[in-house]
Amino acid sequence: MKYSMYLKHYVCKSPYPYYIVQADEDMTKFHVWSCRKTFNAWLHSEAEMITMIEAKYPGAQRIKRMDNSRRNSEMPARMTYPAKP
Repeated sequence: MKYSMYLKHYVCKSPYPYYIVQADEDMTKFHVWSCRKTFNAWLHSEAEMITMIEAKYPGAQRIKRMDNSRRNSEMPARMTYPAKP
């Protein structure tokens, strides 16, 4: 299993920070039938999260999160014009 993990605040209007784990397969060993699972960051640290995932899924590999929100960062969304001299 390959997974990525990141920290996010205000998930579903909750005031708590959450670690969001997104995997390439369903995470049924955590009793979740989807590829995404959230964990409260006040209760668990990042190191604890990694050990929990390794205990449930031996051989799991953490990969870098792919952020597709800005696919082409060289070109801005709007055309900008130079300032007048």
